[in-house]
Amino acid sequence: MRRIIITEEQAHALSNIIGGNKPSGLPEKAGPYVVNPEKVLLVKKYLDSTFKKGQIENIGADGFPAKVRIAGMMSSNGDILMNIGETQLEDLLIEKFKNMFIDKVERQKFIHQVMDDWFNDKIGMFGNLSVNLLK
Repeated sequence: MRRIIITEEQAHALSNIIGGNKPSGLPEKAGPYVVNPEKVLLVKKYLDSTFKKGQIENIGADGFPAKVRIAGMMSSNGDILMNIGETQLEDLLIEKFKNMFIDKVERQKFIHQVMDDWFNDKIGMFGNLSVNLLK
């Protein structure tokens, strides 16, 4: 294992980049980067331990068959108690983690992105998301 020693200024610049405060000059979508890894992993852990991802066939707004993402709420022994849609899951998560962000819009965007990445298996091992919608 290697150790990298950086100065305080370098650490601050790096935390700004990782935390979503990108320096000017970077493109809007510079790839996946961390919103707040602890918060992302906290929500992911709750989702993984409480819900199971799934899809059902439904008729879309255009009248054609479409797949709809659902989450099955699991009991303590792993059986599915009930299925809920994305909207209900998002509302549940916003209520559960309402103290995570003071700003209601910021909280809603964060939960929506974490939930979307959770369904698509895009949450990184260290809590990075595919897109940062907060900044």
